[in-house]
Amino acid sequence: MLETVLTIFSIVLQVLGLVAAAVGLFNTFKDSSGQGDRFLTWVMVTELGVVRQLWLGAKRLSRRLFGRPRPTTVYGRLGTAMEVDFAGSARGTVQFGPLPDPAQDPDGFKTAIEDRLNPMPLL
Repeated sequence: MLETVLTIFSIVLQVLGLVAAAVGLFNTFKDSSGQGDRFLTWVMVTELGVVRQLWLGAKRLSRRLFGRPRPTTVYGRLGTAMEVDFAGSARGTVQFGPLPDPAQDPDGFKTAIEDRLNPMPLL
């Protein structure tokens, strides 16, 4: 019990030390930079990029360790699904399919272009 408390207390002190160091660096950069100096901005952009890469790596590692599936891409034609039931969240991109070949089917090509330029109004 005492060992667990000391471990948690040690972790809290280490995190507080990191926060204090970050605040100290930020204040040093802010105080030493001149008016209109962009150095601090570039440092922060770099730091945010590193944090973003670390976060994506942690997500990828957790998915691999816990067996969560990677996001899948599903292709389909507009209007093919009448009802979809699922549990969870989803993101999607709706886009047009390929156009017919104008050399082989000029009427179909013309119809597809007209449908894209004048879409059917939503109800």
